[in-house]
Amino acid sequence: MRTKRISGIIIVLIGVALILSSFYIRSRVRSGRQEISEAQSTVSKGKKLFSVTPITK
Repeated sequence: MRTKRISGIIIVLIGVALILSSFYIRSRVRSGRQEISEAQSTVSKGKKLFSVTPITK
């Protein structure tokens, strides 16, 4: 009986740890996507500035 209780507590603690780590991973992915979006807009601005148009030829 005691072994079942201890193993149950351990399983619950592992589950909580997995849930918390998934929240951390999700926040890191979100910040990475935002960083990629900002970098993409910077690249787009650079392409607009240095693009060759019929006027600048």
